[in-house]
Amino acid sequence: MMKPHPDDNIFKVKDFINELSKVQEVYFEKLCKDLKIEEGSHLKDHLFDYVYNENKPITFGEYLDILRCGDLWEGL
Repeated sequence: MMKPHPDDNIFKVKDFINELSKVQEVYFEKLCKDLKIEEGSHLKDHLFDYVYNENKPITFGEYLDILRCGDLWEGL
């Protein structure tokens, strides 16, 4: 049996990561739609940063308060 070329595994992982990225985008957009967060809003930008970059165990409301943007969260 022939050993797979390293590029075969690299392409396989690359394809998986690209598909995962598409799924993440679908879930994030659905979340924004469910929360009635408008495209291009600062709230959507902050939600994106919170979902993809925040590692502390805090709520989104707490995250906005730290950024002094808690008023964006009110009314949702």
